[in-house]
Amino acid sequence: VMSLASTLSNLGIMIGAVAWGACSDCLGRRVVFLCSVALTFLCGLASAASPSFWVFAACRFGVGFGIGGNLAVDFALFMEFVPLRLRQRVMMLLTMWGVLGVGMIALAALLLIPSCGWRVYVGVLSLPSLLLL
Repeated sequence: VMSLASTLSNLGIMIGAVAWGACSDCLGRRVVFLCSVALTFLCGLASAASPSFWVFAACRFGVGFGIGGNLAVDFALFMEFVPLRLRQRVMMLLTMWGVLGVGMIALAALLLIPSCGWRVYVGVLSLPSLLLL
């Protein structure tokens, strides 16, 4: 059953990337990026407080949809402000930061889930999005 929540999250990423990417052409990258970050944060917190599996799964779809917007827009948005001669290095560093983030998520799971439970873990993982708003 939990694999359904993961599947819905990945489906949200796929649909979100297309939808937010198209919206960024009309509304601008900055607005779309901030909206997708806000959605990721709100749905992440809501999933931590979800009263049932189906609400949790719907919230995880929302998180995925928001992340899809982050992924579709963030590189283009950030590269607009990087000088041409530094773009390759900065893009590599951004990609490496994402890999580091995956490791940090695993470490957070090891530290938080046994002592505080999955709800605290999911809620804590939502907080970095708040820093971008």
